[in-house]
Amino acid sequence: MPAILLGLLILCAAAPAQQAPLASTPPMGWMTWNYFGVDLNERDLREMADALVRSKMAEAGYTYIFIDDGWQGGRDNRNNIIADPRKFPSGIKALADYLHAQGLKLGIYSDAGQLSCAGYTASYGFEAQDAKTFAAWGVDYLKYDYCAAPQDADTAKLRYRAMADALLKSGRKIVFGVCCQVHLEPWKWGAAVGGQLWRIGPDSRDKWANMLMNINYNADLHDYAGPGGWNDMCMLSVGMYGKGGTSWIKGTGCTEMEYQTQMNRLLRYPEHECGDQAHPAEQGNHRPGPGCARKAGRTQNQE
Repeated sequence: MPAILLGLLILCAAAPAQQAPLASTPPMGWMTWNYFGVDLNERDLREMADALVRSKMAEAGYTYIFIDDGWQGGRDNRNNIIADPRKFPSGIKALADYLHAQGLKLGIYSDAGQLSCAGYTASYGFEAQDAKTFAAWGVDYLKYDYCAAPQDADTAKLRYRAMADALLKSGRKIVFGVCCQVHLEPWKWGAAVGGQLWRIGPDSRDKWANMLMNINYNADLHDYAGPGGWNDMCMLSVGMYGKGGTSWIKGTGCTEMEYQTQMNRLLRYPEHECGDQAHPAEQGNHRPGPGCARKAGRTQNQE
């Protein structure tokens, strides 16, 4: 065999396989916020996880359980962030283990300010420590909000980069969602600071006008979406019919057709669903999905 050909074969054999980026496909699953608000607990989340599996939503790609704001219980005497022991008496790691055993993944919430949007413990100044904690718990996704923080893009970029770097050094692959205000235009810089998703519209509510608003925000941003980086149109509020949720987030509800349209939006964005998937009969007999979903997609047929 000619030496040059042998050398090429050796080089090809030694070349490492190209790794797929984090969030190479859209992160999809069920999120707590629009149905439970801050009144969440581990029992309800386990029930929702069981429902995702039982309803075959997990087989369709809805594999995440996303814990939104309100899980935090402060910090211990070593400044490690901890879960509220009343809401999560078994701890976050036990919940992650429960999800992983069913082939599901766990998302969690924090904030780039000193307090979260709902006034709970956040991660500013504790990025490296919190990232290690999330990794030790087995977290797969971090939604990183931007309440109580300076409202300029330069500061936002620095704070998101700090957490992205901390996640990279945590020893675990954790998808990073940049969740900041629209006027900061995170779709223009989210990927550069280490994000795999970035918010492109206002918070969702259980009403059709709100969903149309998010669709309009996303209409011209499709070029910013692709494998490893997705436009985030916030949660879907599917099948809630104006029920559930706390007073400041619930809406008037949608029609069956409007809920189905939400589940089939042909846009490039992530999807989290919010609603009572574990007890669908309490919200009507015909529900197109588990309520408050997150969906990210690039092509027209990808969900």
